[in-house]
Amino acid sequence: FILMVMSFYEVGGYEQLEKKYFEAYPNTTIQNWGNDNYSYTKCGIPPDNAWHLIRDADDGGLPWPGVMFGLTISSIWYWCSDQVIVQRALAAKNLAHAKAGTLLAGYLKFLPMWLIVFPGMIARVLFPDIVGCGDPDECE
Repeated sequence: FILMVMSFYEVGGYEQLEKKYFEAYPNTTIQNWGNDNYSYTKCGIPPDNAWHLIRDADDGGLPWPGVMFGLTISSIWYWCSDQVIVQRALAAKNLAHAKAGTLLAGYLKFLPMWLIVFPGMIARVLFPDIVGCGDPDECE
């Protein structure tokens, strides 16, 4: 938690992270910009759709059909038939406690986004030569 707060302070907040993330090019990419003989120029550039959850259907990383159909099915399985979740609801004192316990567990699922993902994105902004390096020879 402290790392997250310190990293957001260092980068200037959420809005500055959105702005600076797309400007976090490693030095190898900047130095070889326009050089046709350098094959790793595109590797150090963040993708244009890095902040979008709903992407094109032909996106190589996270296509929207995979988000809508694949993640929905696995989420329904997890929240409706996973033994831990079901027992949490069945062990509650009453229906209100069962709902509250499930909602609390759902909200706790947002913590990794703030504790792991955003500090990782901030690491790319603060240390682009180490985190965003695309050339294997230079990254060693």
